Amino acid sequence: MESLLTAQQQRLLDTLLDNLDGMIYRCLYDSNWTMIYVSKGCVTLTGYLAHDLLLNKEVSYENITHPDDRQRARDTIAAAIDKGERFELEYRIVRADGEEVWVAERGSAVLDPSGQPVALEGIIQDISSRKRIEHELFSTEQKYRSMFENSTLGMFQTTESGTYLNANPALAKLYGYASPTALISDLNNISTQLYVAEGRRGEFTEAIRANGRVQNFESEVYRLNGESIWISENAHAVYDAQGNIVYYEGTVEDITDRKNYELQIRQLAVTDNLTGLLNRHAFSGKLASLIAEADKMQRKIAIAFIDLDHFKLINDTLGHRAGDKLLENVAQRLIQSTRPTDAIVRFGGDEFVMLYPGLTIFGRCRALCWPV
Repeated sequence: MESLLTAQQQRLLDTLLDNLDGMIYRCLYDSNWTMIYVSKGCVTLTGYLAHDLLLNKEVSYENITHPDDRQRARDTIAAAIDKGERFELEYRIVRADGEEVWVAERGSAVLDPSGQPVALEGIIQDISSRKRIEHELFSTEQKYRSMFENSTLGMFQTTESGTYLNANPALAKLYGYASPTALISDLNNISTQLYVAEGRRGEFTEAIRANGRVQNFESEVYRLNGESIWISENAHAVYDAQGNIVYYEGTVEDITDRKNYELQIRQLAVTDNLTGLLNRHAFSGKLASLIAEADKMQRKIAIAFIDLDHFKLINDTLGHRAGDKLLENVAQRLIQSTRPTDAIVRFGGDEFVMLYPGLTIFGRCRALCWPV
């Protein structure tokens, strides 16, 4: 009965060992790693039958270990044994069909009565799939890092609370810093240190929370030297497995030139080219805003129309250049004769309109017009 039970236990043990993923082994602690036991997993792992590996009948395990990894593997195992520890290592083997395979080996030494290692016992498993994934991840990381470091666009990662985790050289240069390290160290509160408009960072984070990302988010920001520039941000949130925001990442583009050009276009649309005063197209809008302000403040607004006498005669006799010079001089006289709150409009060729807001009585208008 005891013999039958022992046989059943052995079959169970063999079954368990043979079904483990990888090769269970016992080898001598010698120059060839001479195998004295291998499980059936050796075929899948190495391409060799157990008979080929046992006692080095066809090939030794030392020989199927990749030549470039042999010494490192032996040194790693020896170091662990010297410390009385289990060993764990990764290296390559060459299968029977010539394919290189990455394996992970874990095990421990068998010591003789004097404490010297005489054998090793452990398991060796194929980790090629994991190594391929690691290589792909590494390649992806390298490509991203290269793009991050060499991009002409500013790139960043920030915490939700408003500190920089990462910044590339282009962003540091854009904001006036010598290096990303200097930027990250100095800009520790994006909300108060970077954006010109109070609350702009809050609008940025709210937009991402609502939509997962922001596109063409335009803001005026400060550079290190205190000057302001305009930027456009494209960014999104990165989440953890529970759906919590881990950080924001995105790009920054300097759009100051575009903003200045747009401002010039807007100014040209409402400004007289010759005198620099408001033009006829701006009159109705300016008047409406001043009337609205007067209603709100319970004040009055006065309008004065000015027409230059004999201007046509000057143009006809002295030429348009002289006429233009006269208009420029008149505009300067009008500017010098008015308050900062007043508005001056060149309404036509020789016609001007003065807008006097903030009056409590219309009698005040005569006094304001008198210097003109």
